[in-house]
Amino acid sequence: MSVVWTNLDFEYELRFGERRLNKHLRKMNDRWSHILRLMPGFEDASLAESSADDVMVWGVTKTAAKQFLMMSKSDIDVIRAVNSKIYSHRLEVEFGCALPASRVVTSLEEIRTAFQEIDTALVKHPFGVSGRDRIKLRNEITDPQIEWLTKNLDETPLVFEPKVEISKEYSLQFELSDAADFLGASSLLTDAHGQHRGHRREVEVPRQILVDAQAAAERVHQEGYRGPMGIDAFSGTIGGEFVNRSLCEINARVTFGRLALELFKRDENAAIWWHPSERRRREVGRLLPEFCDPGGRSGSVLLDDIDLERVAL
Repeated sequence: MSVVWTNLDFEYELRFGERRLNKHLRKMNDRWSHILRLMPGFEDASLAESSADDVMVWGVTKTAAKQFLMMSKSDIDVIRAVNSKIYSHRLEVEFGCALPASRVVTSLEEIRTAFQEIDTALVKHPFGVSGRDRIKLRNEITDPQIEWLTKNLDETPLVFEPKVEISKEYSLQFELSDAADFLGASSLLTDAHGQHRGHRREVEVPRQILVDAQAAAERVHQEGYRGPMGIDAFSGTIGGEFVNRSLCEINARVTFGRLALELFKRDENAAIWWHPSERRRREVGRLLPEFCDPGGRSGSVLLDDIDLERVAL
């Protein structure tokens, strides 16, 4: 018997140490309840909340480990550590690929000092996801921003980095078992707010990003994590100067990028897996296979090359 369990509140449980399911998160989990059936071997898995011979969850947390008898507490500590943006930043520094002026900050004074070096910056919570739990600093730090920074600094150090004008985003996928195996990559599609909107089929990734991402995957493997893992990366400019960002995020869990690879294997005509806003759902494209998205409840669609000119992503 195999079971799938979509816990898209994964990062929030890592952050707070317990599940804090609000209305939005419950809706998201319900919207994507069957999507993990795309993972190999889980096409006919049941939706359940009890132990089974095979279990696939979005990400392993203390709740998942207890509910499905999956892992020990020490494994959860490793998972929490490697999913933090502080961890990926420290690898960037070690590998020599960190963005200029980026750093971990622990106080308002450190943020003010760092902000003197650049015009526009992002300050991120280590467990922020999909463009949330971060702020953009421009020209000056406002009172509402000081309030946000103070509140979050009381909880954890934050990651400070320059704002990059992104031209291309990449989603690199690995499976960590006996080794850190690279599975493939796709283009990551986001909107103006940094929110995830989908994936475009296979993309040529800059060699340096591939090298750094592989090294990061091998390091996470050495830390003791086993399972699916995604790395987000991008190319862009800072003040007109070209940069590659190899380790924007390390996600030691299932990712939509991994599921996109599995979808594209099943549908050779699909060029994009698109997650439109509610206003644009059902506008164009075709639904995902019924087994992984009954009734099209996710609201996402597959687009062929022929559809692309009709859709402003």
